[in-house]
Amino acid sequence: MMTSNPDQPSFKILICLIRIWDADVNDLMTIPNEVDTITEVKSIEISESFENIVDTAKVKFPKGTVLRKTLDEINAKEDVKKVDVSMSDTGVVHVIKSQAKIAEVADFSVGRRIQIRLGYTEDPAIASLAKSRDGRKTIYNSTEARNKYEEAMNYVFEGYITQCGLEEPIEIKCEDLGHMTKKVMCPYIGSVSKSTVNDFLSSDGRYKLLEDTGLALYSKTKNANVNIGKFSSDKNMTVYELLSAWAKNKLYSFVVFEDNKPCVACAKSYLTNAGEDSVINVMNKDGDIPEIDFGYHVANNGLALSRIDPLFLAVRATGTDSNGKQLHMVVMLNPENTNEYRVINESGLSKKEKKAWKINTKVDLKQYTVVQFHSDTDKVTREQLKKEAIEYFESYNKNGLEGSLTLFGDFGNISAKIDNPQTHPYSNGFLYTGGKVRLNDQRQPAKNGVYLVGEVITRFGTEGYRKIIKLPYCLSLDSENNG
Repeated sequence: MMTSNPDQPSFKILICLIRIWDADVNDLMTIPNEVDTITEVKSIEISESFENIVDTAKVKFPKGTVLRKTLDEINAKEDVKKVDVSMSDTGVVHVIKSQAKIAEVADFSVGRRIQIRLGYTEDPAIASLAKSRDGRKTIYNSTEARNKYEEAMNYVFEGYITQCGLEEPIEIKCEDLGHMTKKVMCPYIGSVSKSTVNDFLSSDGRYKLLEDTGLALYSKTKNANVNIGKFSSDKNMTVYELLSAWAKNKLYSFVVFEDNKPCVACAKSYLTNAGEDSVINVMNKDGDIPEIDFGYHVANNGLALSRIDPLFLAVRATGTDSNGKQLHMVVMLNPENTNEYRVINESGLSKKEKKAWKINTKVDLKQYTVVQFHSDTDKVTREQLKKEAIEYFESYNKNGLEGSLTLFGDFGNISAKIDNPQTHPYSNGFLYTGGKVRLNDQRQPAKNGVYLVGEVITRFGTEGYRKIIKLPYCLSLDSENNG
């Protein structure tokens, strides 16, 4: 065996831990003592975005994948000498120790809970903990060994199995814990005005829609008391469909963890003068912003400057005021100061108001990309409509970088959607959708700055371990901060 040289990068051993058990909606996060365990996969792809209510995972297993059950240490000692020998239809002889079997489609029934852990290790001793060995501690018979194995990983996906293919090799599809919002129907609510997220989702709200999902409302969302305005739900609508209706107006819902409990966070995607209900603040965590060093962390750079010219984007906003009168306005950037917005082509104002506010009603928009926005706020004011139009403008105008950035898998920790990430054993930064990341490219510093992470795709398997991120929103550039 080669000795380790601290002056050179070490070889990385890919390790994973997949545990499957029957779900208890009243206690989603407690893993039973006896679960089905797999430590070998062909490929895993996990997609996450704060714009999606439900994140997804797709797992492919190689033929002959061994599924083992975890045992407590007393039963493990009695079981260690039992061996089962069988022959498959293709003539392959399988020698499997007791409490282990070749994985079958029936083991991945829809609705079972699944936890996926991924990581690298440089220590062969840690990787060998996943091998069943007579008389030795392994992840299957020792809590101490399993904890040591898990500590070497930097990613966790919590969810449900939603689909399993019938052919081999076995392929399953999963959804995160937000999947339960698809299983619960909303009571008939009808049309409501001046409503908030708390009214619908809080445990002390008017409708308590999360009550049977095993999820709770995220405390930061509850404290923000996010306004929805006027809202009309359908008679036959699931909680998932209700949250999807909110997303059409750029109010996004997604699962986060708080004190190891799954919660639904709701946030808006506006960036200028961001309030408590903005995704920037809802997903803000204590600690330093992770920094991506292009000379060390980046496996492939597929980034390009955004093609959307915000100076030629306009939002045509409409709403109804307290008198039942329709308000119309067009909001666009001020070309002399792109940190400010201007209002044009506004209707519903008197000549005196137009003159006092210097409203231009004759701007030709033929050269602009015009998008429509309708406010659901009951009795909306001019200033409120303008504010909502600006929020919509910013969520539409993705002023960051197009393309994607591929990182090595040991960068960051997506599961840091939990609170207090500084207590987590991985201290090299935390990467998660809705969070912030800093770019540091010495060769092309023009893009260096802080960005909002829009989407993260995690790929793991025989072709390696990678994280692909998209950065649609630029929060600040280093060149701007340096004058």
